[in-house]
Amino acid sequence: MTAGGATPRRSRARAWAWLALGLAMGVLVATQGLTFMRVEGGSMAPSYPPGTLVLVLRPPLHAVLYPGRGYRQGDVVVVAPPGGGLSLKRVAAVGPAAVALDGGDLLVDGQAVPAPAPEADGVTDMAPVEVAAGQVFVLGDDRRPLASRDSRHYGPLPYAAVRGRVVTAWSP
Repeated sequence: MTAGGATPRRSRARAWAWLALGLAMGVLVATQGLTFMRVEGGSMAPSYPPGTLVLVLRPPLHAVLYPGRGYRQGDVVVVAPPGGGLSLKRVAAVGPAAVALDGGDLLVDGQAVPAPAPEADGVTDMAPVEVAAGQVFVLGDDRRPLASRDSRHYGPLPYAAVRGRVVTAWSP
């Protein structure tokens, strides 16, 4: 008997049970909750330059921690755009909304909203695009031509294309 009244065999069994539970929780969080990703392209520079490590809160855990929140304007998200792959983008608007660019200003429903300023030679105008309920319009922070492939090219994305929201980042 040990000081706590448990036999060494029971203590080891309890330790193994806690270890197994911890591993199972770790696998569950890693596969359904949190993921680390490294930024490879420059479409989100200078906010997220290449090499930045981001911690992404995936939709299943996002729904548990933020019930009913959904995604909001300004959130940085990982999306699966048409054509495959994953991209890091900023949510410019959540539907229903109308999004436009006018002289470099981001307009949502006709109102200017804060957004990273484009470079001097960036795309400054875009006709209004309707974003339906259940969709997001995403933009790269670097809006120069060919610097970011985003909703200006492929249109609004359904919520199902959002793979997670960035909760923190570490730059190199």
